[in-house]
Amino acid sequence: MGEPAQRYLEHLSDADLVLLGAAAGLAEEETRQSVAFLRGRPDLIEDALRAPSTFPAFFPGHAGAPGGAPSGPPAPGGPDAGGALIEATALPSPFLLFAVAVHRAVQDLDATSFVAEPFGGFKRLPVFASAELRALYDDAGRRLFTIEHLASYTRVTSGRVWVRRQGGGYRRVRYSELDPVRLAGLLELVDPEEQAGIYRRLGDLALFLTGVFPDHCARTPAHPIAVTRLVRSVRVPGAGRLDVADIAPLVGSDGLGGVLRVLGPHWYRLAAQRSPLATVARGLDEAASSFDGIRRFLTVLTDRYLFPVRDQFFGSAA
Repeated sequence: MGEPAQRYLEHLSDADLVLLGAAAGLAEEETRQSVAFLRGRPDLIEDALRAPSTFPAFFPGHAGAPGGAPSGPPAPGGPDAGGALIEATALPSPFLLFAVAVHRAVQDLDATSFVAEPFGGFKRLPVFASAELRALYDDAGRRLFTIEHLASYTRVTSGRVWVRRQGGGYRRVRYSELDPVRLAGLLELVDPEEQAGIYRRLGDLALFLTGVFPDHCARTPAHPIAVTRLVRSVRVPGAGRLDVADIAPLVGSDGLGGVLRVLGPHWYRLAAQRSPLATVARGLDEAASSFDGIRRFLTVLTDRYLFPVRDQFFGSAA
């Protein structure tokens, strides 16, 4: 774990840095050496991400409202700008696209008095929380957390494992990073030191589904068996007492999303308690305490900037 500025370099490829340098309008000589230039000055990466020319370069035709999608590498200043520095086949990574969108969304919060809060299926209510979200995302670490969180779901894993039965023989157990019930079921199959990663991914999944796909979550029924299994995942020593009866009144018309919004912070805290790294534990505790704010920001980000390309990155929710 390092400073946020340095950690960007762990995700951005050399091709990304060339594209970012060109999009941000660096001087020609600096653009020719943008890889070495930005790797030597990681503190300038966020400045480049929020430069006025960067967002239009990666999201052409997008004026801050839905209606546009990345259509190739940026070419600031016209089709000939940058010359041979940007090949026709060069495409930005999902991490870079999310980084550009997140920084644009944070800037745009200054120009709006309210944000939309999901209510039921395909409904939004105005919530006057723009200033609160802007203050939340003044933190560079939280901006990076959100970008990493989104990028982590461009590729997900699923499959099956064989587990030995107590009476002999084996049984097959399926799992998926996009199925909270199956993912929570792995907690009973792994060693205690491996539970931190599963709790972390459960928190991530709750945040992802309720923030990026809130309408899908609201339309998905909270089946009593599924709710019971999910609640069981947080019934551990030292985590407090949480029963199905405690969650039922909070679900309301939000379906499975209501359950995930309650359990998400619990999963993050359990991951923090089991993390061997203090810096990681601190970040997970912050994610737990800021869960609703991050979720609301993800919905704003998705509705305004990512919806036209959401299926391209994530696939359809099912």
